[in-house]
Amino acid sequence: MEDAVTAKDGLLPGGRDVPFAQIEATLARLVRDGRRRRGAPARALLATVIAVGVQERLTAAAEALEQLGDVGVRSILISEGTHTNPVARVTENSIAIAGLAPRYLNNAVAALRLSSLPAAVWWRGGSVEALDDLADLADRL
Repeated sequence: MEDAVTAKDGLLPGGRDVPFAQIEATLARLVRDGRRRRGAPARALLATVIAVGVQERLTAAAEALEQLGDVGVRSILISEGTHTNPVARVTENSIAIAGLAPRYLNNAVAALRLSSLPAAVWWRGGSVEALDDLADLADRL
């Protein structure tokens, strides 16, 4: 897959590639396994920050959002493309999806955000139609 998320993209290089349907189960397993290794209780998540845009502009966003994992934020990075079922890359508190078709963007965000907690969208470019759909899911743009 030409737009697959890989370590060379700079988005979550330490993550694991998983199908979209297995993201939540993989996140839960990574948190559980990390807690066992650290011998510490799991951190509570406080919000979701979603960075959406063109691939070239998401690398800087990924680096900035990596810092927020330590304060209990789930980060979602999505670049636009043509794929309807792309592979996702996940770490304990972050998800990266490369090449998602814009018409599926709001569905992906709705499925992955922490629905009972605040969500902020960081727009990094892309189709304006996708931004309009995301505005309904976000507490802040």
